[in-house]
Amino acid sequence: MLRKEKFLVLLFFTVTVPVMAQKSAPPAVSKAAKPAPGQVPSQAPVQVPKPLIPLSERGIRPVTKPFVVTGEVVDAWCYSSQTMGSGRGEAHKPCALACIGGGITPGIVDDQGTLYMAAKYKGYQGCRELLMPYVAQRVKVTGWLTTKGGCNVIKIMKVEPVK
Repeated sequence: MLRKEKFLVLLFFTVTVPVMAQKSAPPAVSKAAKPAPGQVPSQAPVQVPKPLIPLSERGIRPVTKPFVVTGEVVDAWCYSSQTMGSGRGEAHKPCALACIGGGITPGIVDDQGTLYMAAKYKGYQGCRELLMPYVAQRVKVTGWLTTKGGCNVIKIMKVEPVK
C-alpha cells in the first residue's frame, strides 16, 4: 500500500519593496551668513558683459525726448477700456485708487484725452506711490516721453499739483 504524504513546498521569491528615503537635515546656516532684513546677501560681484558693438557705433539713438504734460491722474485700464464709465473724475477716484493699488498702471490724461502711461519713476520702480496721492487730480508732470505703436509712455521726473 502506498502511503500518501503531504509535503510542504516553500517557494522563495525576490520582491523589491520601495524604501522611503529618510529626509536629511537641511544644511546648517550660521547666523553670521544670514543677512539682516533689507540687506542683500554678499555674493561675488556680477560681471555684466559689455556689448560687442558700442551704442554710438550701432546707429541706434534713443527715441525719448524731454516732455511736460498737464492732466488728470487716472488708472490706465478704466480710462482706456471705459468699463467703469469715463474712468475719470472724483466719482471714479475710489475705483482708481483700488486699481492702481492693485497693480494697474497709472497714467496722465491731458485735456485732449491723450493717455500717457507712467512707466517708471526711478530705475526698477513704478509710479504707483508717486501718483497715488494725486488720483483724480490735475497735475503737471515733467519727464521723458517715448511713443511706440501708438502707446505714449512717460518716465516721470517731477510731479506738481495744478490748481
